[in-house]
Amino acid sequence: MNSMHSVPQPVSPVRPPVVVTVVSKKGGSGKTSTIMVLASAAAHMGLRVHILDGDRDPQLVRWQANAEAFEWGTQSAPQWPQAITAEKLAATIDDVATQLNDATGRADLVLIDTRPGHYADTEDVAYLGDVILIPSTLAPAEVPLAIDSYRWMVTCRENYPDDDSWPVVRIALSNLRPNVIAAFHSGDVDKLTEVEFQALKLLIDIPALGKPIPASRIVENMPSNGPLNAQYEALPVRRQSLERILSIGTELVTALMSLERATQ
Repeated sequence: MNSMHSVPQPVSPVRPPVVVTVVSKKGGSGKTSTIMVLASAAAHMGLRVHILDGDRDPQLVRWQANAEAFEWGTQSAPQWPQAITAEKLAATIDDVATQLNDATGRADLVLIDTRPGHYADTEDVAYLGDVILIPSTLAPAEVPLAIDSYRWMVTCRENYPDDDSWPVVRIALSNLRPNVIAAFHSGDVDKLTEVEFQALKLLIDIPALGKPIPASRIVENMPSNGPLNAQYEALPVRRQSLERILSIGTELVTALMSLERATQ
């Protein structure tokens, strides 16, 4: 009689990672910090994250080295989580496709940071993935450019007539004050400034992820302090504040992992 070990077992197919490309025509729009929040939350959820850094200033490639060099004084330094890895984005679209193929089986989520500006190669990279994120604050100079970036990415579909599906495009709001976040969820705009009110009006018809990332010193300090999930494990005194941002990041990652490419 054959043992169970001798019976061929079905092999589950290896699922490719969800690929999220972060795009903006303007530098300083929050691309890098948005990716850091998403990577931290995804790792906190037990997901493996791989970052492809195509920005001119590759902060994400240097993130681990910068965090490990940070002086914590008497506090225990957070240990870099093995679930987060990073490398530079390849120079050609064929090599980027190879990077994504290599990530299959090694990552559950791939986050791509692109260089700011309007470039054809950014379109090609973005359309390899599942989701395109357009980060924005509510600063007067940011919102029109975020809307322009959104329309650019949607219009790019015309450049890929042979494709039967395309990545979905979403706005990712960040660096928002608490009263703005309250207005975003409840519609109560009484405490908004006129600038904030007008910015939200402009964004009303643009699909956005459901949870804005708040203005936070913790988010600002991530480039030197490291991923939020690592800080959460090492610094109990900060856990309440870290938990708030990680909770928002978890909702964002959950939403991203559930999105599917749009079909005709």
